[in-house]
Amino acid sequence: MKSIERLLQYIDYKGLNKRTFEVNNDLSNGYLWKLLSRNADLGEGILTRILENCPYLSPKWLLTGKGQMIISDLEIEPIKKPSLEVFCDGFFKFFICIYLNLLKEYKI
Repeated sequence: MKSIERLLQYIDYKGLNKRTFEVNNDLSNGYLWKLLSRNADLGEGILTRILENCPYLSPKWLLTGKGQMIISDLEIEPIKKPSLEVFCDGFFKFFICIYLNLLKEYKI
């Protein structure tokens, strides 16, 4: 079974029609039908977009058919807020660090 067929299984599982799924994932009208009728594969860009928009859809299952279709809440990595060090990288490091030092020095 190809990934396009597994994707259609997921769409059915979610109770959506193809068009709604296409709209929700910024795919052109009839895109899924065209792939299916041509026996074509999903491209990397489309797969990435779909997986970003469907966080509970298992990438492993979609690509290989192995494992479970749906990822549990426990398996989804929480979004981490970036630390200040992330912003103190490169060109902005100088300005941000000076600003923070001034705040600390003048107890603002």
